[in-house]
Amino acid sequence: MTGLSPWLYWLINFIYDFFNFCLTASLSLLIIFMIGMPIYRSSDSIVAMAILMAVYGISSIPVVYAISFMFTNPSTAYIVVTLASLTITFLTMLTTFYLQVTRCMATL
Repeated sequence: MTGLSPWLYWLINFIYDFFNFCLTASLSLLIIFMIGMPIYRSSDSIVAMAILMAVYGISSIPVVYAISFMFTNPSTAYIVVTLASLTITFLTMLTTFYLQVTRCMATL
């Protein structure tokens, strides 16, 4: 398709996608830092969140590539992956909230 070896093609795509991910993650970290909550203002917290986001990006981009091969239409693959990611995120937040509420109720 492009005259490149498949490894080089996917490596360049990964680097491009990871660069875009890093821009978005950096903006997210900046917003979190600017909110001003003391728990997020320490350098340890920011570094930990940056590492967590970087590891998530490195691991999720290849998964998205693999899942995209299951679809013939790229936009359908994008929608399915995005909705799955949002659903998993929402369920994780809901579970965390539920566990915190039940722990608070147990101490009453």
